[in-house]
Amino acid sequence: MRIAEQLRTTGEVRRPWVGLDVGPIESDRTGRRRGAAIVRVVPESPAERARLEEGMELVAVQGRPVKSHLDWEAELLDVSPGESMDVTVRDSRGRERDITLSVEDLPSLDAARVEVIEGLELITLTPAIQAERGLRYGAGALIAGVSDQVNRSTGLSSGDLIVQINRSRIESAEDAAEILEYLASRRADVMLIYERNRALWRTYFRVQ
Repeated sequence: MRIAEQLRTTGEVRRPWVGLDVGPIESDRTGRRRGAAIVRVVPESPAERARLEEGMELVAVQGRPVKSHLDWEAELLDVSPGESMDVTVRDSRGRERDITLSVEDLPSLDAARVEVIEGLELITLTPAIQAERGLRYGAGALIAGVSDQVNRSTGLSSGDLIVQINRSRIESAEDAAEILEYLASRRADVMLIYERNRALWRTYFRVQ
């Protein structure tokens, strides 16, 4: 099993990602499931670069036939970032294509981190990270790391998406860093709006 192997060799688990969501094909007249199809292709992903499209049917993965979307999930769990997957798809005209997908780390793991204040690391939200995390908002600074001290003083946690600080909209980690550093230099109060669990929340604190 790949997870056990990764833990034994590296001490961590790297989840494979290709930017593809797969679901069951609608039932046929007998009520039986007839395979699996692509339901979403994430922007800026290996799947998009391979020109896969929503609605394509998955015929085979790694040379093995796909009978349901669970077959796809099983094959994905058996690869690691840095490897590849051979996929056969069928388009709406019935034409089949053989495609090789690059397997990558989750987008948030590869993103550059910006430390805005001591104990708070942010990354700029991208379409791929938005899809990975299932976020409602398409712009902001995602909290990638937060110390216990910052968590206690602000209420912020890893995975929260900062969308506004005081009256300024946040478009990137650099935006958040610039504003927080300015407010810290003036010992000013901070009103921060963030997304958590697809809802907006507000917190107040002072940057030390």
